[in-house]
Amino acid sequence: MILVAKLHCVVSAMSLLAQMPPQAPPSLPHPEIPPPVEIGATLPWWAYLLGGIVIAGIVTLLMVLIFGRKGKEVVPTKRPLNDAMRRMKDLRGKADVIEPGDVGHGVSEILRRYYMDRYGIPAPFKTTEELFPRGSLDDEPLRRRQWRERFESLAALYDSLSYAPLPATRAEALALVDTAINKLEEERLHEHTLAA
Repeated sequence: MILVAKLHCVVSAMSLLAQMPPQAPPSLPHPEIPPPVEIGATLPWWAYLLGGIVIAGIVTLLMVLIFGRKGKEVVPTKRPLNDAMRRMKDLRGKADVIEPGDVGHGVSEILRRYYMDRYGIPAPFKTTEELFPRGSLDDEPLRRRQWRERFESLAALYDSLSYAPLPATRAEALALVDTAINKLEEERLHEHTLAA
């Protein structure tokens, strides 16, 4: 019952409001705002164009500096003889503490890498028999024949140290390293005579 009474009050208030004439909103207490003043362009058109070009240039320069060309990568030149000599001398310094068979293997590895870098012979991937086949040297190119004459004797030495049935001595291992260093020194002398 109370709810019905409240509902009846709300409906009668709404009907009274609907019957009243609309009223104008009260006037504002402040005076009317004047229209905005337009400011004309103070700079000529070419100044804006020049500013745009300068900004575009700065943005382009920043992009080039940030994402620009990478410097040319300097590829170090291979110096197979120097590398082989350095590695052989390092092996010579360690030959007193390394097993003689390992010294022979080290000499073989250094020389095979030298053969590949200097002469283009895929020596690390070939056996000694494939590198120095039995047969005549007459049908081989001159450069390969000269290489073979200089290094074939070393192959037998490092193979005998690495794969010999009898254990090798440290003195034999040191002698092998010294012989390999001497052969590489002969290569250096041979290079100088060819260059002269």
